[in-house]
Amino acid sequence: MRAVIVNPASASGRTEQRWRRIVASLSAGGEEFDVLLTTGPGHAIELTRAAIEGGARGLVVLGGDGTVGEVVAGCLYPDGSGPLADDLELSIIHQGTGGDFARGLDIPKDEAGAVEVARSGATRRVDVGVARYTDATGATVVRGFANCANVGMAAEVVQQVTGRLKRLGNSAGFAVATVGCLTRNRARPVRIRTGEGMDTTVGVVDIAVSNTRYMGGGMLVAPDAQLDDGLFDVVVIGAAARMRLLRTFPKIYSGKHVTDSLVRVERTASITIEGVDDPRAEGVVLDGEPLGTTPATFAVLPSAIGVRVPAVTG
Repeated sequence: MRAVIVNPASASGRTEQRWRRIVASLSAGGEEFDVLLTTGPGHAIELTRAAIEGGARGLVVLGGDGTVGEVVAGCLYPDGSGPLADDLELSIIHQGTGGDFARGLDIPKDEAGAVEVARSGATRRVDVGVARYTDATGATVVRGFANCANVGMAAEVVQQVTGRLKRLGNSAGFAVATVGCLTRNRARPVRIRTGEGMDTTVGVVDIAVSNTRYMGGGMLVAPDAQLDDGLFDVVVIGAAARMRLLRTFPKIYSGKHVTDSLVRVERTASITIEGVDDPRAEGVVLDGEPLGTTPATFAVLPSAIGVRVPAVTG
């Protein structure tokens, strides 16, 4: 039996009215599902671990990128050392704001198409990330993530999107929030170290530690990222004057920003980021959720889980 992890608060609460219909569609072929509803932040991690301990190996996620990220986190041991089982498989029926992880896997946005992939799609093994960041007490927290981690301005952007701008929809909310934050941007001096030997101190706007190509509701932040290469594409956006940043920002939707002199892309299996003047100065975002601060370390678990994707035909 597969378990369905439902975030009824996703899609601005519309999933509360949709999930029964979606589960009925999933069950139309005769398969039974154990339905588990989240009640708040972090609950999907607990539900996922409990489902796996109970024998579930297939997990269907009804929610946004944050819910997908929590389910992925729940698939891992609490210390981030690896998956709880070698044969875990996710299916994603996107119900949230961004949908970037599903977009990166070409999973349909429409409900019927996503249900069909969940029922009969092919399985693709994908990498997942493990973050070690700092909480409000100064303690280190370990948590898995699926799509992208950010350090810097993204924490401020997400705070705005989860507020009044959320009603604008996927891309528009992120775009408006990003432009607003860029107009108030400050240089953020950070130290960046990678497992490949990079060690540099630089002023940044934001750093995207990308497992997939997209973030922020369709921003093509890491156009060459691959979900199964065992590496992050780390996109470092350097600090600059306000108008310079505002001219560069639109390029992120086509991926052309990576050719701009403000942007540096590094591929690495592990990276550590900390503030220079204050190690805890910068916010850490995982899969669109602001969760803590630097110092933070991010590492790849190669081919850690399976995900159902559209079957190749022809």
